Amino acid sequence: GEYKDCADKAVRFENEYAAASALLAEGEYDNAKSAFEALKDYADAEKMAQESIYQKGEKLLVVGDYDGATAAYRAAGNYSDAVTKAKEAQYRKGEELFATSDYDGATAAYQAAGDYSDATTKAKEAQYKKGESLFATGDYDGAIAAYRAAGNYSDAATRAKEAQYQKGKAM
Repeated sequence: GEYKDCADKAVRFENEYAAASALLAEGEYDNAKSAFEALKDYADAEKMAQESIYQKGEKLLVVGDYDGATAAYRAAGNYSDAVTKAKEAQYRKGEELFATSDYDGATAAYQAAGDYSDATTKAKEAQYKKGESLFATGDYDGAIAAYRAAGNYSDAATRAKEAQYQKGKAM
């Protein structure tokens, strides 16, 4: 109402909210988050602070910065589907690493994805592929370890025994 400087403060909050919204629209996600947080409980500023970081995660995911996207989504907390998107970012990282034959990196990324999609199976598959790669080069000890890490994936147990057999033959 008309109490003291309420009208002036309301205009100031509206202007600061508009400035924070402009920062968000320009892709200045961290600055927008800070500006919205400074508004505390004005309107939906708290939600918009989370939205700012969530949008940062979306942008980073598109450009392939999977660790950055994961960090942003985690910083967004329980906002929207941020928890799932953090797992998706790690899953995509695993897919990229798997495609370049970085099987240990892929395994770690898939494990970080937790229960997202078929990440558990993909982690085992990455170790199986590592075993196949090592077996092909004659690194039987490495192959055995990789096959064992693959657990019950495909015929990993049989392949581990085959690697052990080939090691014996080679000796």
